[in-house]
Amino acid sequence: MQQQEVHGKLPEEIIRFLQNEGGHSLIVKGSAGTGKTTFSLQLIEEIKGLQNSYYLSTRVSDESLYLQFPWLKQKIEQSKLKIAEKAEKLNVDRTELRKLEGQIELGEADEFGAQFHGEVDEEGIVLDLGSYLPEVDVIYDTIEEALPRKTLVVIDSINALSERYGIPAPKLINTFQRDLVESTKANVIYVLENSKETMLDYLGDGVVSLFHTSDRNGRRIRMMDIQKLRGCEIPHSKYIYTLLGGRLRVFGPQRFNGHAVKGRWNPISDPNEFLVSTGCKELDELLGGGFKRGSINLVEIGDNIQTEHADIFENSLVCNFASKNRGVVWIPTKKATSNTVKQAIGPQLPNHALEDNVRVYEKYGEGGADGIYHHIEGNDVAQDLEWRTAKYDLSKSESPLLLLASFDTMEAIYATNNLVEDISDVLTFIRRMGDIFVGITTPSTISTQRLSDIARTHIKMENIGGTTVVYCEKPHTELYAMEISTENGYPMAKLSPIL
Repeated sequence: MQQQEVHGKLPEEIIRFLQNEGGHSLIVKGSAGTGKTTFSLQLIEEIKGLQNSYYLSTRVSDESLYLQFPWLKQKIEQSKLKIAEKAEKLNVDRTELRKLEGQIELGEADEFGAQFHGEVDEEGIVLDLGSYLPEVDVIYDTIEEALPRKTLVVIDSINALSERYGIPAPKLINTFQRDLVESTKANVIYVLENSKETMLDYLGDGVVSLFHTSDRNGRRIRMMDIQKLRGCEIPHSKYIYTLLGGRLRVFGPQRFNGHAVKGRWNPISDPNEFLVSTGCKELDELLGGGFKRGSINLVEIGDNIQTEHADIFENSLVCNFASKNRGVVWIPTKKATSNTVKQAIGPQLPNHALEDNVRVYEKYGEGGADGIYHHIEGNDVAQDLEWRTAKYDLSKSESPLLLLASFDTMEAIYATNNLVEDISDVLTFIRRMGDIFVGITTPSTISTQRLSDIARTHIKMENIGGTTVVYCEKPHTELYAMEISTENGYPMAKLSPIL
């Protein structure tokens, strides 16, 4: 798919959590390759301007990070705060750090490894950790220099910091929690290098888990699970996300309750003389350019897909055909009529484009929309869809013509278990004439598998975690998150790969 400028986006719940009054800690965990570092850097970018930021990488050098995330250096420099002269200097509470530097019973000294040195007094061993934990000193100094402004600190990872100095991770987290989060009101992100539940989960104010699974014939699905955010509501706990372009972007439920059309449909060009655009640029690219002339195609809509998301595909396809003066025979879903069709797409099309190029076939369409309503008897599907008659009725239209048929409507009208076979002559004629057939099926459709067997392309729409996801079985593609955009003045689908 053509590369485009990529912007990150994290769940609003997490941003609100870190912007709430006081300090907060967040544990971000996941196995290798799930995007923990990208998540943490994304936090720095989205909080910039509101909080000072400091990122501690214990396993990767700064140069490597800048190479992997080219935008990072500039964003971090922009988010740094220059502190003006103050009459009174503010300090970070280092009580717990001093305790960590303090007395350790002789029998427990090995717990902290052999790399520390100290003095023995009558009460135990006094370890000077300051000179051996330079990263910790820098964190405390950075927060102190920024006071009274809040600082966001990312420790990537707490496991590596623990291993480097031989200090148990719970001890480090407790130290930072009391000194930095509770006493100094800083925000601290702890990155954990595993996805399993551990006792560390109970030490943070929030826990976010990143993971990916292989499902739907091996396609990778990236999921974010917000397990807790203390003191903050979590309206939506699970999100699909992508790491496209080195940014982490989540996709959640998108509510679309209609849009006042403010612009005419801008036709999407066909890539060549053999292929026809679907009305969605990203879907065209998935299909290798669009629908092939003379082809049979299937769009399978899964359970719990929002009506608006299912409609957007059909509406875009019809608008793209009609705006090019191409004919459309449309059997819409049972929820739609010629009147609702006219209200939905009429304002997007030039004058007379709808009436000249679109026919909505209905059996129960009394008082159908003038100019586009076409009555069918509902007894013989082959006769009702006789293609020569349809082409004659659309004599003002140019080729190729489109037959867009909702199978839930057709199966309800004709009450047959052999609908695909019953329209085989119609499909044959469409192929010969170089026109295009697109069948829409739902979970209740009994013709889906038979139609899939003869289809050149098979597109699926599913609901995963509240997000509409699109992918192709024919040709095989990865998963794409679907969103509705109105940036051009009318609703249209946008697809983003889940990488």
